[in-house]
Amino acid sequence: MGWGPIRSARLILDQVPAASAYASAWDRQDQAIRGAKAKGIKNLTVEALKQKNPIRGAVDPSPNPKDWANDCIAKYYGSESLVARSGDANPTSGTSTGVSHTANVYATTTTNITSHTPDPSVSGQRIEVGFLVTPIDFGLGTPTGTVTVSVGADSCTATLPATSCSLTLTSVGAKKIKAAYSGDSRFATGTSAGVAHTVGRASTTTRITTDLADASAVGQSVTVAFTVGAASPGSGTPTDRVTVKAGKDTCTAKLPTTSCQLKLTSAGAKTIKATYSGNANFNWSDSAGVAHTVNKAATTTGTPDS
Repeated sequence: MGWGPIRSARLILDQVPAASAYASAWDRQDQAIRGAKAKGIKNLTVEALKQKNPIRGAVDPSPNPKDWANDCIAKYYGSESLVARSGDANPTSGTSTGVSHTANVYATTTTNITSHTPDPSVSGQRIEVGFLVTPIDFGLGTPTGTVTVSVGADSCTATLPATSCSLTLTSVGAKKIKAAYSGDSRFATGTSAGVAHTVGRASTTTRITTDLADASAVGQSVTVAFTVGAASPGSGTPTDRVTVKAGKDTCTAKLPTTSCQLKLTSAGAKTIKATYSGNANFNWSDSAGVAHTVNKAATTTGTPDS
């Protein structure tokens, strides 16, 4: 007799512990699914088993709603659909034993964004995002928990039965807004599809606050102070450069510095202006002109020796 049958028998024996643990977990899963069906839940979301199916080497049921095994399991129990919660699918290897499994079954929900106004918005503007969490199977009560609306690092959270939250978007560009439902003891978590939203640059206001000393003399440095702020409905703190100018004479500062030294090189009545350069999130802006007087520089006249 060759070694083939002996190797096959060994492989089968190696699978016995894993198959036993998997069967035990499915016994608890089976009871939970049948209990949920008795409550009228037709679309089931279950916690994923912590073991892989030792036969096909995959998780049953799968977080992938299109997995053929999910359809088979749903048909076996007479359910309309069955899927594992995506966050639970972290199986150990197929040979693991003794891994516990909590057989919770949840009613499937859908989460949708219903509105996001105004659209488009500008950087730093607060928008109101509406959402709706709906059980697929009606008659099972009302979902509780929280919904978090997010775009990258920007987010807002509301507790049901609220149906909206205020979201401030802090960067410019084409965005995708998503809403994520936390789930509760009866209803499964859910995430909406991304909804397109456009954020443009916010307007700014630039103002000269002081120009000291006034009057000044030709060649004297004048300290020109300024402010740059986001204009409503935008918000946030503008960054980058401010250039102060009076004719051909200029000085430049980089925010958050709020002043620069302007040396005026000719006498007369001057108009000083400040220009903010703008950046990725904020538009440029000019200040109003501020009047400033420059006198001729003082001269010293010598006295001849007598």
